[in-house]
Amino acid sequence: MSMKNLSIVFIVSAIATCLLLSCTQASKADVSAQIAEIEGKYQDTIKVLRKQLSEANDKIGVLSYPADQRFAHIGELFNSGDYDGVKKEVAELKRVFPNAKENDGCYEFLKKIETIEAVKKAEEEKIKALGYKAFKDNPTVKFDNVTYSFSGFTYGRTFTFEYVLDVNEYSYEVADKNCTYILASLSISTKENYASNPNVYACEIVDGKLKELDDFRIEYATYNTYGASIGNYSETSHDFSKVSSVKYKMAAQIPQSYTNKPIVIIVRKTSGYLSREISIDEVRENYEVVKILNRNRL
Repeated sequence: MSMKNLSIVFIVSAIATCLLLSCTQASKADVSAQIAEIEGKYQDTIKVLRKQLSEANDKIGVLSYPADQRFAHIGELFNSGDYDGVKKEVAELKRVFPNAKENDGCYEFLKKIETIEAVKKAEEEKIKALGYKAFKDNPTVKFDNVTYSFSGFTYGRTFTFEYVLDVNEYSYEVADKNCTYILASLSISTKENYASNPNVYACEIVDGKLKELDDFRIEYATYNTYGASIGNYSETSHDFSKVSSVKYKMAAQIPQSYTNKPIVIIVRKTSGYLSREISIDEVRENYEVVKILNRNRL
């Protein structure tokens, strides 16, 4: 801002002040009219000064977030998998600092993202072409700090669980008539002091989408003592603050006639429940395919 422009502003302010102080006999309307006349005369100059001030503030903001800091943030976004964020920040860095050396590194990030997205697109096209045949069995999955390991998938009319070691007893349930269970074992492992049971579903394939047959009931596989099994005291082997892994038994009930059909066992990646039916794209995004029973019939 030049001294000349500042002087004009000071002059306008001084004149306005003097008018207010000296014109004791003039009406308020006259004083206001004179001030408005003066402000109108220098309106263009005031607009220019305000624009210059705004531009100066913008430059200060840009300089307070230099190219090296922007580049470091871009690296963090890339490592977190926020590729859209990377593209946005790269474009902004090039706009603000077109000659910065960091732009070379940005180009490398964009090349890596292009490769990752090309592989992802190819996988998506493969799944669309092959349907559920493209999904491999994935019996061990990890979400955040918890690992879920599934094994022993089979059919059976009786679901046994909570075997009590010291009295050689267990709990059991029998499937409804004309039905059977899909049975399996589950091990949950974590270094944390708590882990929740996963949401696991047995699904049939209907018109290219998955439709739920039943969700898996999950029960403890064993108890060390009868007292713990009836709740007289806690079972340390079930407490993640005491042990790193806990074993369970699982069962989902399906019609007997479905035992010869392909059944897709899926586990949800995050909290929430299965919609009435889900597409292949939704499976890829929100679920892991643990097992496909009767895969040869796909």
